[in-house]
Amino acid sequence: MVACGLFLTQLKRETESSKGEIETLLALGATSRQAVQDVLKRSVKFRMIPAIDAMKTVGLMQLPDMMTGMIIAGADPVEAVRYQ
Repeated sequence: MVACGLFLTQLKRETESSKGEIETLLALGATSRQAVQDVLKRSVKFRMIPAIDAMKTVGLMQLPDMMTGMIIAGADPVEAVRYQ
């Protein structure tokens, strides 16, 4: 739901700020899909920010506690995996 809300909010914001560009493209004969293509791309990229941020930290969050502690303390990672 958060991703959908972000997408729709950004789509509205981008559409309002690019209104002149969209109208110009339509006046020059572009289809409605072609006229809003850049707006859609920017909105989708904005919507993906939380998902990408979550993926950046998932590796740290998913490591088991004992293994993480040993690796942080300086133990050999292979040895830490064996103890886990």
